[in-house]
Amino acid sequence: MNKKVLFFMVFCLISLLSLFIYQDREINDGKLHIVFCDVGQGDGIYIRTSDGSDIVIDGGPDNSILLCLTNNMPFWDRTIELMILTHPDADHYTGLIPIARQYNVLSFATSFTQKDVPGYQTLFEILTAQQTQQRFVCQGDKFSFPDELKIEIVWPRSCSLGSTEKNDNSVVAVFDYKDLEVLLTGDAEENIGDFYQDRVGDIDILKVPHHGSKDGVDKDYLSAIEPEVAVLSVGGKNRYGHPTRPILDLLSDSKVTILRTDKDGDVMIKSDGDTYTISSSKN
Repeated sequence: MNKKVLFFMVFCLISLLSLFIYQDREINDGKLHIVFCDVGQGDGIYIRTSDGSDIVIDGGPDNSILLCLTNNMPFWDRTIELMILTHPDADHYTGLIPIARQYNVLSFATSFTQKDVPGYQTLFEILTAQQTQQRFVCQGDKFSFPDELKIEIVWPRSCSLGSTEKNDNSVVAVFDYKDLEVLLTGDAEENIGDFYQDRVGDIDILKVPHHGSKDGVDKDYLSAIEPEVAVLSVGGKNRYGHPTRPILDLLSDSKVTILRTDKDGDVMIKSDGDTYTISSSKN
């Protein structure tokens, strides 16, 4: 074999090995990772617990969340321990379909709804075929992980259909990791917030409801939960005008740090349970 070819092959092997070692150290650092993935106009969140469990909440409007998983999961890990769909809108469930096709999903949770949409049904068919445990969740349901991460569902109130408006049935969950609290809201807007605020208390990170629509949050809602950081999952120059100026002004006036996937790219929160750091793929 030509020495130059051999040298090149060895160089590539060492480079790949170094990359894998670096990725492993970055990902398996003993901290909780929460990534608000840049999926355009939609929601897609990836969470890796400190003990290596993988959670996905919503998948965005296309398959772009797969790149987010590739960048933040070890390449050898093909298992999703928990997948949550907040509600059956295409900008939330579409990206879950390729995830379900390419990963082994152990558990799936969503709110009860009556919506016969082919793509939504396709997701259920794939999960059923791979014998994924499926359940409808509502207020009071909980998930626990070995590293002290606890997930409590605070909305919807009932596991049966409470409203024909799908956003009103959106899953809202509190992620509690030691001293860190994160509120993930799906598309449940301010008219719903009044019904679960007393179950939340002060939080650190808020995923702003419904991409920053004008009815997403109000002053009373922010005063009740007092977030330090607000993350907006939104597509650049979208046709809905999200995030709306009143919401941005309200967050700014409330002294909340604002991060946006359309401007900041993937937004990552890392925490040891006592403190947290924020980074983004574009800044």
